[in-house]
Amino acid sequence: MIGIGVDIEQISRFKKLPYKENRAFYENIFTKRELAYCLSHKNPYPHFAGRFVAKESVIKALGKKIGMKKIEI
Repeated sequence: MIGIGVDIEQISRFKKLPYKENRAFYENIFTKRELAYCLSHKNPYPHFAGRFVAKESVIKALGKKIGMKKIEI
């Protein structure tokens, strides 16, 4: 059964975790294509936050645990 998933996150959470110093964190959550897309922007953090909440919403809608990297936004 598939439900509805909703999530919200503050962009500042990602800004506080600069990519260069927290690369492992980002690589555990985002696929290579997602990382490339986000990092192609001058300010990647709104893009990271948007993808993160979308992934969380998918997981909630599915109602089961699934690895974040198995979902690509």
